[in-house]
Amino acid sequence: MKLAQTTTHTLAIFAGGSLGTLVRCCVCLAVGLGFSNPIVILFINIIGSWVLGFVQTFLPAKHPLAQTFWGTGFCGAFTTYATFIGIVAVGMPSVAYAVGYALVSLIAGIMCATHGRYMGKRLSTCMVGCSLDKSLQNSKTCEHSQINSSAQQDRGAE
Repeated sequence: MKLAQTTTHTLAIFAGGSLGTLVRCCVCLAVGLGFSNPIVILFINIIGSWVLGFVQTFLPAKHPLAQTFWGTGFCGAFTTYATFIGIVAVGMPSVAYAVGYALVSLIAGIMCATHGRYMGKRLSTCMVGCSLDKSLQNSKTCEHSQINSSAQQDRGAE
């Protein structure tokens, strides 16, 4: 990688990380339960997992800088592995709670990341299909356009 690319990606990580940290701080302040409350951290990590899954499939490989900004920068700073480990290691009243919290975090994170990937791919495909020339309305167009066209035709037939 050239030095200019490395510098650009580093700045993208820094900018995305700054935004991710700011959003996390605002969420914690808005909820009002503190910066290391287990429930708040659980939801932040789950939301971050969804966003990361979405970014991985929505932003094609043609946009590595955007992937770096949103994936590595924003999601890396928004989510918090260190606080998660602190909660599991010393913040739970018993081993059973710690294991349960870890399992819920892991399972919910994987489920949300998978859903985010699905939605990112679906929206990406839809946007590509919908951006085709409108005179070429065929099977390659967005299914939402086809649904909307069918609904408009049904309304016109009434």
